[in-house]
Amino acid sequence: MRILFYGDFGCATGFAKVSQNLVDRWIDKMGDKDELVILALNNHEAEAYEYRDKAIVIPLLGTRDEKDKDHHCRNSFLRFLFSGEFEHIFLLNDLEVLSPLNKHITDIRKKHKENKKKFKIHVYYPVDSVPLKKHMQFLDIANHVYPYTEWGRKHTENYCDSRKIEVVSHGVEHDVFYPMDAVETIFPQDAYVFGSINRNSQRKDVATLLQAFSIVKKKLENSNAPIILYLHMNPKDPFGLDIYEACEALDLEIGKDVWLPENFNENEGFSPERLNELYNMFDFFVTTTTAEGWGLTITEAMACGTPVIAPIHTSITEITDQGTLAYPLLDLRPFMFVNDVQKVRYLSSPNETSKRMLDALAEIDTEFQYDLIDKAIRWVAQYNWDDSAEIIYKNFKK
Repeated sequence: MRILFYGDFGCATGFAKVSQNLVDRWIDKMGDKDELVILALNNHEAEAYEYRDKAIVIPLLGTRDEKDKDHHCRNSFLRFLFSGEFEHIFLLNDLEVLSPLNKHITDIRKKHKENKKKFKIHVYYPVDSVPLKKHMQFLDIANHVYPYTEWGRKHTENYCDSRKIEVVSHGVEHDVFYPMDAVETIFPQDAYVFGSINRNSQRKDVATLLQAFSIVKKKLENSNAPIILYLHMNPKDPFGLDIYEACEALDLEIGKDVWLPENFNENEGFSPERLNELYNMFDFFVTTTTAEGWGLTITEAMACGTPVIAPIHTSITEITDQGTLAYPLLDLRPFMFVNDVQKVRYLSSPNETSKRMLDALAEIDTEFQYDLIDKAIRWVAQYNWDDSAEIIYKNFKK
């Protein structure tokens, strides 16, 4: 059995974290004659390398043809698909990225059929907004369709044969993300810390979070304890906000009010063990993300016993049990960003976000908050990567 995997791998993106959790479990199940070829996106290695026995990684950015300027290296993927003999093609990406490949894959399939070569297509994809028909039509050529959530299934069923669909939840690495009895904090011992571990991108809307935090600081300006917002992200990410200038505009001081990681590189990130320590250093995890196909950092924070403040929309509604396991943000405004393929996003209110942050502070060490934490830990225990990987792997073996 030969599998061609096309998606992020060997980098610090959310997609790459998902990829590694699936791939590691598949390799453990593969036989001596099986092979996994990973066409790795967002991987900046210069040459192909062996990841583990039976698995080779080909970093597309470093090995693609000079004429292939597409960030997603789709022409390189098509060349591999055309020239190779694979029984299964596994695609992990947004459907708007994959949909331009529809006609080309169909043509390759016809030529392979003439040569008596066949492959099945598996698509694992987020649904983070009401999808457009032109993107969902890509699923017509798929043999197996895996949305992350029941919310994603509901929208998929409007465009796809329901017999193809199996929901494959993201897992939580419970051996990595868990409540720690003690952790050596980087923050002042008497500080209250709101933390956010997210990419500084347009979709995550760090601007609203900073505005909300500035309101909290003003309301608590006479507090004896420091109130800190830690943003685990690149403050000058080319896809996001200039956090230094935003803090200056909001009268927030870097290193006192807003803390940032030193020398942070979003392509490398921190180790999972260090991330677990960070979650455990936070008093609260907070996000004003505008859409989520899943929300890995939310379920990781919940697994660590860190109370979550989050908007209740898209998949977050599902992973927080209708918002009952979080301090919910409900004052949401539908919005479309420019250059975002007309997806409907949801902007949180800075005023409501600040109110929820103050509510959470007021309930520290209360029965209510302890109960919220306990329920969240027990809820996310249902999400594990072994089950998720097995659902897909059994379809490889059919």
